[in-house]
Amino acid sequence: MIKFYINFKTTDFVGEAQYLENELSFYYEPWNNVDFSIIIGSSYCSLDVDLTSGKVLQLTGFNSKKEWIEKTVNVPKALTGELLVKSNDIVFGVGMGVIYEEEWKTYYDVTNKWICIGNIDYSDECQAVRFADNTIAVVKKNNLWSIWIKPQFVEE
Repeated sequence: MIKFYINFKTTDFVGEAQYLENELSFYYEPWNNVDFSIIIGSSYCSLDVDLTSGKVLQLTGFNSKKEWIEKTVNVPKALTGELLVKSNDIVFGVGMGVIYEEEWKTYYDVTNKWICIGNIDYSDECQAVRFADNTIAVVKKNNLWSIWIKPQFVEE
């Protein structure tokens, strides 16, 4: 089982979160070298990890806009820091899935341009960290609760 931890600290992010319109995918420019991916739910999105540090570096992967649910959302207040993962099951160069009871949906707020993958509601038990450019993870009791991203929409 994968557990998520947050280390709040001042961090300078290199790069930009993007949504590539022609590929219907999240991307990070410039690309960070990663050696492990955590697939979120049953989607094709993944959190990309540097196993040496255990840090999640970016959100990438296919996520069709046709499936997004338009909804006004309240973006969690997040402090800057690191999203870290730990698991005894991690194998270098192999991906793993994070499957929870519910099928995670993707929500899009057309007003503020934020996208939420997972649970749009959160409580005082949750912690939020901005771990990459315009990318927030919400963690509840060491479980991933949701990912929030406000990418630059890029047409190529």
